[in-house]
Amino acid sequence: MAKDAWKDVVKGYFVGLDFTDRIYQARAKADAGPWSLSKGQDYFTGLSDFYVDVNAVSDVQDLQMRLEVNGQERQNGTTADMLFSVPELISHITKYTTLNAGDMIFTGTPHGVSQVVAGDKVHCELTDNKRNGLLLC
Repeated sequence: MAKDAWKDVVKGYFVGLDFTDRIYQARAKADAGPWSLSKGQDYFTGLSDFYVDVNAVSDVQDLQMRLEVNGQERQNGTTADMLFSVPELISHITKYTTLNAGDMIFTGTPHGVSQVVAGDKVHCELTDNKRNGLLLC
C-alpha cells in the first residue's frame, strides 16, 4: 500500500470500548482453552454514537484518548504511544483482509485497564491535540 493510501479506506474515527470478562478469561487460560468468549459476549463493545470524519483530524498520530469511571481517570494516552502507527496498522490489515464500509479497527488501549461493574458511569473521549478540541465523548 502506498504511503498515504491508508486514508482511502478510512472514513472516520470513533471511540470504542471492548470489555473483557476477566473471570471467564482466567478460567479458560487455566484450562488451556480458548478465551475469545471473554471478549465476545453481548454488550461487550461500546461505541460512540458518531464518528469524526477522517478529514477533520489534523494528525491521527496525535490524538488523546481518555477514559473516566465514576469521575476518576483510569486511562490517558495518545495514538503516538501505540506500538504501531495507524497507517502501519491499516497497511498491515489490508494485506490480509478487505475493509468494507462499516468495518471497525480497534487499535488497543492505554495503560490503566481496570474493573468496571454494573452501575458505573463510564466517560471516554478522543481529543485532537493540535486543534485542542474534543472530538468524541
